[in-house]
Amino acid sequence: MVIIGAGNLGKHIADERIDEKYNEEIIFYDDHANPATPIFNRFKIINTENLLEDYFKNKNASFIAAAGHPRIRARLVAKAESLGGKSESIISIHAHFSNFSSAGTGTILQPGCCVSHNTKIGISAII
Repeated sequence: MVIIGAGNLGKHIADERIDEKYNEEIIFYDDHANPATPIFNRFKIINTENLLEDYFKNKNASFIAAAGHPRIRARLVAKAESLGGKSESIISIHAHFSNFSSAGTGTILQPGCCVSHNTKIGISAII
């Protein structure tokens, strides 16, 4: 999985994936980050669209857009999808999400949140 955005939300998502025993590779994409300095001395950073497109084609197309601002997140999702990425949702095991609710692709439900029945969450929402 590619976490798009190497800021606080991206780091939080990586930490959650580790806590939840996520067993696939995690890398970061951030065009403002230094690829010579891995996140938490563990996660590789790529910082060009060419490298991101290659990763999507040759390794794993799954990504999550980790930007807090909705318009920035929407632009990141559109760009990643145009490069062959597939937006994924993340629902923390420490969140309650009703079986009778729905969430759009790219949604992030963080630890401690509670989504009750008959709730419809849009695309790429963060709760």
